[in-house]
Amino acid sequence: LKITDAPGLKNIWLPHLCARTDCRAGQVRNSFAVRLEPGAEVNFEWRDWSKAEYQTGPQFRLREGKLLVGGKVFLDLPQSQWLYFEVTASLGTEDRSKWSLKVTVPGQTPHEWKDLSYASLTFKTLTWIGFTSDANAKTVFYLDDFAVDASRAGFP
Repeated sequence: LKITDAPGLKNIWLPHLCARTDCRAGQVRNSFAVRLEPGAEVNFEWRDWSKAEYQTGPQFRLREGKLLVGGKVFLDLPQSQWLYFEVTASLGTEDRSKWSLKVTVPGQTPHEWKDLSYASLTFKTLTWIGFTSDANAKTVFYLDDFAVDASRAGFP
């Protein structure tokens, strides 16, 4: 899927793409491939829209060739190459405020981080998985192989 941003859009977070879910308990694994072209600015996050104001769980940003989690640079990323991401979290457990991220860059050993904190500590239910493009310029990024494995997650 080719996602093209442009200058002067009404909202900076446009365009965006999301998948709606309703996972309340158990382990959820979300994987996808991203290809960043020059200038692309991508936000990725899981949200809990079950309350009036949404809560954010796993979240990262792809900016200026960098992977940022919680505002900290975790990894330098190449442009115009497919990068593979895996996000895993357990919902409804005693320690449900932690998640893991694995990033595979071509020609490198996969990079993995565990026990990352949710952006909002009150995140509980996965109702939305989304990608937003925050560039205020003509940019492109690509998304492929999107999958959610919630086979061990509880549904109402």
